Amino acid sequence: MRITNKFIVLVGLFSVIGVSVIIYVSLNSKSEYLVDRTIKYQYQVQNKTNKLIKTSQFWAYAPVPKTSNQLVASIQSSLPYQSEYDELGNHIQTFTIENLAPYATKIITLSINLKMSNVANPLPIKNKNKYLVAEKNIESDNSKLIKFSESIIKKSSSTKSNALFNWVSQNIVYKGYIKADRGALYAMNQRTGDCTEYSYLFTALSRAQKLSSRVIGGYVYNEDTRLNPEDFHNWSEYYKDNRWYIADTQNKIHNKNVSDYIAFRIIADSNNSKLGNSHRFAFSNSDIVVTLK
Repeated sequence: MRITNKFIVLVGLFSVIGVSVIIYVSLNSKSEYLVDRTIKYQYQVQNKTNKLIKTSQFWAYAPVPKTSNQLVASIQSSLPYQSEYDELGNHIQTFTIENLAPYATKIITLSINLKMSNVANPLPIKNKNKYLVAEKNIESDNSKLIKFSESIIKKSSSTKSNALFNWVSQNIVYKGYIKADRGALYAMNQRTGDCTEYSYLFTALSRAQKLSSRVIGGYVYNEDTRLNPEDFHNWSEYYKDNRWYIADTQNKIHNKNVSDYIAFRIIADSNNSKLGNSHRFAFSNSDIVVTLK
């Protein structure tokens, strides 16, 4: 039998009491995903009321199954869940909690085994054009932004990606965490922002120059670790030679240390998932509170 798939998902191969396990298997013998990385984290689900909640659900992003520098090897969860995958390739977990007693707390523990890469691996995509269009916070069709991107390129002797990366990383000033997303135009005009604005601006400038680009949400760790929610970070990726290259303009890291970048969400305003605009998780019942620990 000839196997043509290079990446398959095997679900439910193991049955452990109270544990849900998903195994991802790479069939590509030339894979460069050689760095083992394990991350662990917990969700704390609390009933805020004095009443029994018979059924509640929440949805969460798991690490993106495959990027040019990341491959999910397995996911273990103390509570079984349902999986779905959106059009961008994000993995969305649906957790259902039954009979949560008044003021009770449910802890869900996850352990993710990853295969990371020190180089950007080929990753063909069906439609590069969707990473060229303007969207909320990525105003790549704005005439002022287009002219500005052109001026950056004209003043540089480097490639488009290098020129845009250098300008954003050298000219935007980090002012600390900003709760609301301000977008690319804000960053360009005000010359300030947090990691989100850095990423939106680089992505918008790249798209204005017909360079497919996207914003990623996740974490940056160089060793096995337990996730710290405060470490959540945004960076950009641009597509060239059938690979996604990392451009972390806030930290001034361009296609280096790529095995440290763990993607949890490919961000797009057009993505109609159950999580809406939430970057990490959302829940169905206002009587519960979900916290990442």
